[in-house]
Amino acid sequence: MPAISEIPKSRVLEKPSDMRKKPYRKIIIFSPVGDMSQLDGFAKHVKELGIGKKADFLFIYRQGLAYKDYGLSAIHIAEKMPIGTSGCFFSGQAMSYQLGYEIVVVADLDAFLDSGKSFDGMISQATETSKGAVPLSRSPREQKPANGYFVVNQWGVFPRSVFEKAGFEIPYTRRGGEDWEFSNRLKHYGQVKIYRGGFVTHEKVGMGIAEKLKNPKKYYPYLKGLMLAFSVAWQYDILSYLRFLAWFGYYNTFAIMHGDAALAKTVRLQDFSEKDMRENKSGSPPIKNVLAAAAMIPFTMIEALMTIRRIKRVEIPSTANAGKIVFP
Repeated sequence: MPAISEIPKSRVLEKPSDMRKKPYRKIIIFSPVGDMSQLDGFAKHVKELGIGKKADFLFIYRQGLAYKDYGLSAIHIAEKMPIGTSGCFFSGQAMSYQLGYEIVVVADLDAFLDSGKSFDGMISQATETSKGAVPLSRSPREQKPANGYFVVNQWGVFPRSVFEKAGFEIPYTRRGGEDWEFSNRLKHYGQVKIYRGGFVTHEKVGMGIAEKLKNPKKYYPYLKGLMLAFSVAWQYDILSYLRFLAWFGYYNTFAIMHGDAALAKTVRLQDFSEKDMRENKSGSPPIKNVLAAAAMIPFTMIEALMTIRRIKRVEIPSTANAGKIVFP
């Protein structure tokens, strides 16, 4: 179906500014905007690769940021409420679909595609297979990407049929987790294939326990978001119960060893305060704490099961119910 001119109404987005140029393209590239300097770099990047003339764009701005015209065929719109990364990716996908575009591209502002040829290749692959096409991802310090490692929100190309079969990203985690869950769901329903003709470059940070312990204020919310994403995945993937149990046990053990109240609350899906955080938790813990953590493993598993029982089931966003989804 051709793209439409009317901007869909949204309960969480406001103040649309339609700067698209007619005729509308068949492709729309959606990006959440939380940093204007990143948007500057992204606009330069897509122009240099020749992508700027091949697609329309949708930019969803964080509250308080002013729109900026880069000469791209774009819709600019703002958050009506702080919806976080997961809410933004859901809203962007749903609006792009409702606008009628045949291909929806999700692109992170600080993820850099290696070439315009890769963009064309992903579009061709997605069109021919009717499945999502995602490139492998590497960090700036890696010479080549690890085999099989990709992130759907860095540069993901999705025919509209993918959303009809697998739904949209979830808006429930607030920060992090939505990309893992959506990727897991796409793989479960056979709706994604890796594009191996190119790659995307993006930082990999905060992935290990040491990084999380050094910067809890930044990374613990992402840990919580990922564990919430596991709980959404229970609806179609029973292995996610085991993932939740394993992550709860792993991180709760570190919480006991380091006396880390913030981490203990995080794995229980609770909010932590500034008072809960302590400095220098990444060093070697006292031996008595290590022994205590080992002794507490059976009780940790019981607490994990109790946490699972307390989690309320949420609805996975689909093309049928997207307008009824309630944000946390």
